[in-house]
Amino acid sequence: MKTIKSIALALVLLVGTTLSATNPIGDKGKPGTAEQEIEKLLKYPDFVVEENGEAFVSFYVNDDNQVTVLEVEAECEFMQSFVKDRLHNQILENKLSAGQRYLLPVKIISKS
Repeated sequence: MKTIKSIALALVLLVGTTLSATNPIGDKGKPGTAEQEIEKLLKYPDFVVEENGEAFVSFYVNDDNQVTVLEVEAECEFMQSFVKDRLHNQILENKLSAGQRYLLPVKIISKS
């Protein structure tokens, strides 16, 4: 249980840092940005990460601001399904450009 909490914390910190350092998604001056929504969706993975890893998520949003995951590239199959299950068909409160493809880097660091 301690490992899962540690992994979740590492995931949240890395996703937030990576998102803010790469593509500007949403309106950064507005509280509760798209980055923060995606971070919340990716909290608390249901698997144990034994090694550091990263994934690249390709997605777009439709006119209703619903996320459609196109592809998840990751070494770990559990991570691929975790990211896709958590993000696919989620509706974001913050507006993103409909039809635009976004590439989201996600890093997970093992606490061990």
